[in-house]
Amino acid sequence: MSRSLAVFAIANIANITPPQAAHSIINGGDDNGIDAVYSDRVNNLLWLVQAKAENLPNMKENKAFRDGIRDLVDRKFQKFNASFSRL
Repeated sequence: MSRSLAVFAIANIANITPPQAAHSIINGGDDNGIDAVYSDRVNNLLWLVQAKAENLPNMKENKAFRDGIRDLVDRKFQKFNASFSRL
């Protein structure tokens, strides 16, 4: 359910098709707190999503998302899963 929500969010905020947004999903083991990553190279934007379908994120999940963003900025790509690597 949270993956579907992440696809919906990326499709709508980035104004892309659902199949394009589905390619942005990295949710799973070692996702470093980030469920979806979409790079809009035309507008020079990077969209990051942490989706929760059943409940609100807790402090641990918020920290994981923040840490994942820091790892992206610091180019610590090895901290992410294979789904991230394909992007």
